[in-house]
Amino acid sequence: MRTYLKIYSVAIFILAVFISAGKLYAQNDAAKFVNSGIESEQNGNFEEAIFYYTMAIQTNSSYPDGYFHRGNVYLRQKNISAALGDYNKTLQLDPKHSECYFKRGMIYLEAKNYKNAVYDFSKVIEIDPAKTEAYYNRGYANLQQNKVEDAIVDYTKAIEQDPSKPEAYLYRGNLYMQINDYAKAIGDLSKAIETDPNSGELYKARGTAYFKMKDWVNAVSDLNKAIEFDAGNGDLYMMRGLCAVEQKDFSGAVPDLSKAIELNPNCEECYYNRGRIYTDMNDYPSALIDFGKALDLNPKSERTYINRGYIYLEMKSYLNAISDFLKAIEINPNSVFGHSNLGIAYFNTGNKDMAVESFKKAAQLGDTDAQDWLRSNGLNW
Repeated sequence: MRTYLKIYSVAIFILAVFISAGKLYAQNDAAKFVNSGIESEQNGNFEEAIFYYTMAIQTNSSYPDGYFHRGNVYLRQKNISAALGDYNKTLQLDPKHSECYFKRGMIYLEAKNYKNAVYDFSKVIEIDPAKTEAYYNRGYANLQQNKVEDAIVDYTKAIEQDPSKPEAYLYRGNLYMQINDYAKAIGDLSKAIETDPNSGELYKARGTAYFKMKDWVNAVSDLNKAIEFDAGNGDLYMMRGLCAVEQKDFSGAVPDLSKAIELNPNCEECYYNRGRIYTDMNDYPSALIDFGKALDLNPKSERTYINRGYIYLEMKSYLNAISDFLKAIEINPNSVFGHSNLGIAYFNTGNKDMAVESFKKAAQLGDTDAQDWLRSNGLNW
C-alpha cells in the first residue's frame, strides 16, 4: 500500500511539473510573439504587428503584454474602441500596469472624458508617484472641469518634479488669474518666459495679468512683444488700445482698436470701446457709427444703448435718446443709468411727469443724484 501511495504521489508531482512547464512554455511563446510584434511595429508594419500580438494572446490569453502592445497599435491606427478594449483587458490582467493607465488616460483626455482621465492619471500617480506627465495631464483634466484648486495642486507637483516645462507655469498662471491672484500669475508666467522666451502666448498671458492689475506700462510692454510673434491677433491690439484709453492716450488707442477691427470685423467689443473713445474725444458722429455697429453685432447690449443714448442727449436729440434708454431698460429693467438718463431725456422734452417716474425708479435703485433731485422738488420715492 505504501509503495502504491509513493507511486501515486510521484505521478501527481510529475503531472504538476508538466502543467507548470506547459504554462511557462506558453508564456515564453507569447513573449516571443510579442517581441516579433514589437519589431514589426518599429518597422512600420502595423498589420503584421497586430498578427503577432494576436498570436501571443491566442497562445496565452492571460498574458497582458499581448493586449497592451496590440492596443498601442490600434491607437496608432486611430482605432480608439479597439485600443480601449485591449487596454481594459490589460488592466484586468495587470491592475498595476501604470503605462496602460497612462495610455488610456490620454484617450479619455482627447475624448474630453475628463472624469475618467482624472481616475486613470490618479492610478498612474498611485503606482508611480514620480511620473511628472501624470500630474501635468491630471491638472489639465481638472482644469477643464473647473476644479481650479485641484489643478493648481497638480501643476505645482509637476513643476516641483520638472521645473523646465513652460506649459505647467502657463496653465498654473492662468489658474491664478481665474482666482484673481495676479501677482502669483505674473510670477509663474515670468518663469515660463525664462524657459521659453520666444512664445507670444506667454507674453500675451502675462500682459493680460498686468492689465488686470492696472499696470498699464508693463501690460503694453508685454503686448508689444506678443504682437511681434502674432501680428494677426486682433485681441492683442484691442487690449493694447484699452491700455492707452486708461492712460488717456486716445489718439494712441484709436489706431489699435481700428487694427483690431480690421483683423476681426465682427468684434463687438472693439466697436464698443472705439465708440467710447470717440465719445471722450467729442467725435459724436464717429461714436454713433461704432455704437451702431456694436448693436448690429449684439442687439442685447444694455451698455451700448446707454452710451449711444448719452450721445443723443449731448446732441439734444431727445427722442432718439429716449428710444435708446427705453431699449436698455427693456433689456435690464433694473438699469440705474437707463432710468436716470431716461428721466433727463423726458425732462428736456418738457414731459415732467414721465421724468419724475423715471427718477423715482432710479432713486429706488439707489441713484443718489435722482434722490437729490426728487428731494429738492419735495418728492418722495
